[in-house]
Amino acid sequence: MFINEISNLKYAQGNRTEQVNTPCSIMMVAEKPSIALSITEALSNNFDKKTGLSKGIPIYTFNGKF
Repeated sequence: MFINEISNLKYAQGNRTEQVNTPCSIMMVAEKPSIALSITEALSNNFDKKTGLSKGIPIYTFNGKF
C-alpha cells in the first residue's frame, strides 16, 4: 500500500479531518534513543520512560492530541 492510499483510509471511526472522540494509540519509531527522547520532549512535557525486552532501548510514553 502506498502512503497516499494509507492517508485516505478511515482510522478511529473518522476521516483524518474529523474530530475523533475515542482514544487511539500511535507508535513512533526513531533510529536512535537520543532522537526518540528529543521527539518526546518536543511533543510532551509529561512523559514516562520505560524499558522493554531490550534494556538498552528506552520506550517513552505520553498522552497527547494528534
